[in-house]
Amino acid sequence: MDQVPKSARTAATILSIFFASGATSLVYQVLWTRWIGLVFGNTTISISIVLGAFMFGLALGSAIVGRRIAGIVRPLRAYAICEAGIGVFAIACPWLMQAVDALYSAVDDGTSNSWLLAAMKVTLSFALLCLPTGVMGATLPLLAEFFRRNPETASAWRVGVLYAANTVGAAFGILLAGFVLIELLGITAVTGLAAMFNMLVAAVAWRRDREAGASKEEGLPQHRRSTSTSPVSADLVWVSAALAVTGALALASEVIWTRVLSSFLGTSTYAFTTIVCTYLVGIAAGSALMSRAIARIVDVRAAFLFVVLAAGVLHTASIEVFLWLATRADLPRGVLTPVPWILAFYLEFALLLLPLALASGACFPLAT
Repeated sequence: MDQVPKSARTAATILSIFFASGATSLVYQVLWTRWIGLVFGNTTISISIVLGAFMFGLALGSAIVGRRIAGIVRPLRAYAICEAGIGVFAIACPWLMQAVDALYSAVDDGTSNSWLLAAMKVTLSFALLCLPTGVMGATLPLLAEFFRRNPETASAWRVGVLYAANTVGAAFGILLAGFVLIELLGITAVTGLAAMFNMLVAAVAWRRDREAGASKEEGLPQHRRSTSTSPVSADLVWVSAALAVTGALALASEVIWTRVLSSFLGTSTYAFTTIVCTYLVGIAAGSALMSRAIARIVDVRAAFLFVVLAAGVLHTASIEVFLWLATRADLPRGVLTPVPWILAFYLEFALLLLPLALASGACFPLAT
């Protein structure tokens, strides 16, 4: 163990806790979809609310912390506080969801406008989930800044690898929750287990921060640590727009494909788990592979445009291939559907969406 460089141990520790953080985040996504489904009685609405709140919260938290990152003296300690906050919210979530439902019931007197009441329930649920997802969004820039400032790891780390570790953890979490834990333990027990892991991640990060201490480099604001600044490039506008469009397309596809797959399998939880897991695995692999190849790419702009256009082509192709599979296959339905057929259908569907997910994952390191 003494022969392992300290920088490697530090990187392994951070990547491990970020893997666990990603796993708990997607466990919550499955759990909160189930909780909101109880409030709305409609799985498509609950999936849309949870996915929308996750993406909006992640973006909002990342943007807010990213703008203020220079003033954060101990980014790893701030990360630990974020993880503990996520765990606390997870424990309180069932009661908060009940409060939303109770407020809706109190306002609904039977004569109110149903569309207005539905919009109020959607808004309240969405806003509620934006709180923990916003904190989740802060974790990536905090860890990225810790790696960048830390002299042990600054020269070796890649943002795509950090992102991939979190995404692989997310895929592991949603598989474990969607197919195993909820069925074995129930929603309440799984919620408590995920919150416990958040607290464990927070404790490890806090201890690692104490061991590292506040180095002279970490304690200085960014403008005092660097004498050179990079002006905002005009590329930022079109790259951000392209990422926004591809992100919207990917999330809309998750909802649509969940509807399609659940119509064949009769269960939305397994369909949702399969699709999200496929996207996450593909995004993680695409991000990690592109991070390793990006140093050899001469024209990054052209590569980014190519990957974005390839994602559009793959979206269209996936629809056509699925229609071909659906007409070719004998699609047995019902409770007596053979298990081998179900597994084969899951595998075919996952392989169908995997190239699209790989292209989506490659966009992030190219953009950065």
